[in-house]
Amino acid sequence: MDSGCGSCPRIPLTGLSVIVDPEQPDLDIVFLHGFTGHPERTWSCKKVSHGDSGSLIEPSSKRQKLSQTIHTITSRKEDETISTTQTTVCDIAWDFLVALEGERRAEPVRLIIFIVHSLGGIVMKEILRGSNGCSKAQTHLRQIIDSTRGIIFFGTPHGGADPRGLLHHVAEKLLKAAGFTFNKW
Repeated sequence: MDSGCGSCPRIPLTGLSVIVDPEQPDLDIVFLHGFTGHPERTWSCKKVSHGDSGSLIEPSSKRQKLSQTIHTITSRKEDETISTTQTTVCDIAWDFLVALEGERRAEPVRLIIFIVHSLGGIVMKEILRGSNGCSKAQTHLRQIIDSTRGIIFFGTPHGGADPRGLLHHVAEKLLKAAGFTFNKW
């Protein structure tokens, strides 16, 4: 678990973290990061340190972090002898919707503005779909969509990500340069 910034409490990697809790808020501003993001680091200035030689050392890129995460997950799956469950975007959205409603239960009609990053935007869309679909037995969850007044999307792939990825594009260019032809997907 990472510690927060100087003025922030220790922030867990998952779940809902309330950073500021005024006595009588007029609205809620909810930040939602993407799959490889962090509740604090996604939204704050990146710390850059100086190495022994005095040169700047930048934090590892999201691509490096994702690659390490995928490698770790793959290694774990290869080592496991029992099957594991997979969490879907809909599962993540539903869990977030329920947690957010629980946090706002005292004032369910207070306005909300969401600020979302990367694939957190796709989760946000599912949160609103889930909230909109709630009726009769779960009207308390419908308050989330009814109270939403705005969403700011940063780097959200609304049209979906290219499933072929960067490596496929590089390989395709090299094969074309070598004279090979093939059908598009």
